Amino acid sequence: MLLLTTCPLFLRWYPGDHNPDLFLQPARTLLTPFTSWVLNCPSDSIVHCSEEVRDMIRHLNVILVRPIDWETSNISSQEFYDDYCKLVSQWISFLPIITRTESSSEVSDRTTITRFIVQDLYNFTLHPSVLNFMTTIPNLIPTLLKMTDIQQDETQLNIYRCLGKIMVEDDIKTMAHPDKIAMIYIKFLSNSIDDVKKKDRFHSLFESLI
Repeated sequence: MLLLTTCPLFLRWYPGDHNPDLFLQPARTLLTPFTSWVLNCPSDSIVHCSEEVRDMIRHLNVILVRPIDWETSNISSQEFYDDYCKLVSQWISFLPIITRTESSSEVSDRTTITRFIVQDLYNFTLHPSVLNFMTTIPNLIPTLLKMTDIQQDETQLNIYRCLGKIMVEDDIKTMAHPDKIAMIYIKFLSNSIDDVKKKDRFHSLFESLI
């Protein structure tokens, strides 16, 4: 457990040679078994898993889905397409289960899991072929729209970032408060612009507007 939780962080922070091919090796080795494991999880099990397991899934998933900055590299992620699409579908299937969880003792767990899944869904939108697949999922936009009032700023931002990627003009026109998208972006840009520690987030926000 410790190995799976800490090694992904080490890879992200590794100060040495950032050869993209080197950073793709974990995904080439672990993505398919990880995907199989996730697909075999009962739909409500993620809500009840321990904090340690959630951290392991979250950290491991980072190096499997975004081992490199796909959006600025010339490397295709097509070799991972099938597994990525399976993970997208599975994460989306978890969202209704999570949002139905009303027990006060599970609110914190639900917030953490939702934050991870929504962040991961946004990471998947950075893969053009996977993004195209996401636009074909009928319940994705309605599911995300139901979550836009979530009381967690970063999760709310990533929900809108996902919606901004998958919605077309007609979808936006049907929103009750389409101006809220701009308000959320302005809020986060304002909070990040002068914070050196949030430099990467600031750049990422700008890139997601393109």
